[in-house]
Amino acid sequence: SPFSFLSGVRTYYLYSPSSQAKTTQTIRFSELFSVKGESVAVDLSSGTPKSVMERLLKETGAEVVLVEKVGGVQSYYCHSKRLGETVLVGGYAVNLHVAINEEETRMVVGTPIIFGGY
Repeated sequence: SPFSFLSGVRTYYLYSPSSQAKTTQTIRFSELFSVKGESVAVDLSSGTPKSVMERLLKETGAEVVLVEKVGGVQSYYCHSKRLGETVLVGGYAVNLHVAINEEETRMVVGTPIIFGGY
């Protein structure tokens, strides 16, 4: 997992890297090759969103390609050659999504993007 160093609640996207994916918080051995994405609601007790994001970008070799703020959530859309499938967001190839609420009390990261709520 590209997020193995992060602690928090994990959600795996099975069979599809889109909102059509089956989601689960636990995977069986037989499902390992069906994982097409992952998200983590990050436990921020070990760092600030900024420090976690800096480490995430370093660990994955990702670069931020698009930033947007919607409804009090700042989203950073990133791309890394080390990560898997990409999706197009605003004309950019994206395979890492980081969402941080404006109070910096909640952070969710996902690949290729976060599906569902954050």
